[in-house]
Amino acid sequence: MTASITNGWHYVPLTVGIVPGMLGVVLAVGNMVSVWAPYALPDRRNPLAGNPGQGCVGGIAAMAALLVDAIILLPVGVVTAIALRSLPLAAATILSVGCTTVYGAFAWRVGTRRASRYLWWRMPELLDAVSPRHAG
Repeated sequence: MTASITNGWHYVPLTVGIVPGMLGVVLAVGNMVSVWAPYALPDRRNPLAGNPGQGCVGGIAAMAALLVDAIILLPVGVVTAIALRSLPLAAATILSVGCTTVYGAFAWRVGTRRASRYLWWRMPELLDAVSPRHAG
């Protein structure tokens, strides 16, 4: 909708192209947050249902993950902005999509490895933290 209002249809391939790389970063941070700050989800049909007794752990973890995502994705934004200013749109799209994809794959790999190393030593307490008896 924004592309139709601002007449920015020529930026849509760039936007769609960098999404998989950004998803790699979001998944890496999500893997790490789910291991470092686990909390049980309630067994209810409502996906927005709160979990009594958990306090603000879920919200704080989500906001911290969002902030870390933004910080880690800052180089992607800088490279894309520099490429758009100095190169033609087609070349900037190819460069930005390639760099973002490699960056996202690397971040996902590093995040998954770090989370699995941390998970290995904390498995019993993590299983206890997310057990249904803590879900209220």
